[in-house]
Amino acid sequence: MSTWEWYNRECEGSGYFASWGYLATGDAGIMTIVNSTRNGQAFFGFSDINSGSYLGDAGPNPVSYCSCG
Repeated sequence: MSTWEWYNRECEGSGYFASWGYLATGDAGIMTIVNSTRNGQAFFGFSDINSGSYLGDAGPNPVSYCSCG
C-alpha cells in the first residue's frame, strides 16, 4: 500500500487536505498537506518507506503559499 498514490483527500473533521506520492527510486514517499483555506501547503519527504512500519519525523517544515483552491 505504501506505493499507492492519491491526491486531495480531506482529513476528517479538519478541513485540511492530504496527498501522497511514491517514487520507486529511493523507495521514497512525499506527503503534501494543504490548509483549510486552500492557500498554504507543506511538504514532507520520507526515504526507504518500505523498510519499516514507522515513517519517522519529517518536520516541522515551512508552509508556502499556493493557489490550491
